[in-house]
Amino acid sequence: MRWMGVMTLAALGLASGACAAHHHGDRGYHERHRNAYRFGYDRGYDDGYRHGRVDGHRYDSYNYWHAREYRHSDRGYRGSYGSRQGYADGYRRGYERGYRKAFDTERREHRRHGHDRCDYRRGMRRPRY
Repeated sequence: MRWMGVMTLAALGLASGACAAHHHGDRGYHERHRNAYRFGYDRGYDDGYRHGRVDGHRYDSYNYWHAREYRHSDRGYRGSYGSRQGYADGYRRGYERGYRKAFDTERREHRRHGHDRCDYRRGMRRPRY
């Protein structure tokens, strides 16, 4: 009977060690996913900011989802970043935020300078009255 108790305790000790190792492995995965997300977010923010600035300056409609970079959100991904899905999620979120910030800033600047709308049909910037 005593032998059974020792074996049971030993089995429980091994199982808890395996669980701890598994938990540590999950934490490593989540850390890599978070890092990939951050890399993607930073790259997406920069790309979205550039795109939003152009659209806002041209008075184009607010529409970032038509951009190829946004639709193919693994632009700039490297395997060393971690999870491709984490990178793509971060890229899209960063792209959206960068686009919104630049688009709104450009629109405000145009209004501040008295330009309600710009005409780019001939590559010239003219206020429309």
